[in-house]
Amino acid sequence: MFALLLGSVLFAAAPDALALQEFKLDLKQVEYKIHSHQVEIDLFQERLQKLEKPQVASTDKTLERRILQLEKTNESLLSDLKTLKNHLNATNKSLSADIQSLKTSFKSILAILEDAEGESSTYTVQSGDSLGQIALNHKTDIKTLKQLNNLSTDTIRVGQKIKVP
Repeated sequence: MFALLLGSVLFAAAPDALALQEFKLDLKQVEYKIHSHQVEIDLFQERLQKLEKPQVASTDKTLERRILQLEKTNESLLSDLKTLKNHLNATNKSLSADIQSLKTSFKSILAILEDAEGESSTYTVQSGDSLGQIALNHKTDIKTLKQLNNLSTDTIRVGQKIKVP
């Protein structure tokens, strides 16, 4: 949901394509690592479930054999726990770095959006200027100039400062 909302906001403002692509790539990496982490947890849960199932001991097994078998199972479980712990630590460090990278990308995109919204400069009207000529020189249209400057008519005067995109 967050990614969809973020995507629609970002595409509506048409930010720098490279920054958006970098953000998407960082997000995909985080998704992959989370999925990998979930797979490890699922495998570990399966192994635990197998260990929880009661094993029927045949009548010819001695108590010592059963104890040895339980000790081996315990060692295997401890080994799996250590492996999972190491995997979790590595994943946490990696995710922290990825999240920081996502934050940086997101800040870049926000800066681009803020620049795109606030970009305008002023122009001082000269003798012989018209809104149409000013719009043409600044690669915009009369309607945009009128909106930026809260003008209700096309009338401008020499020395007047108007905002241009």
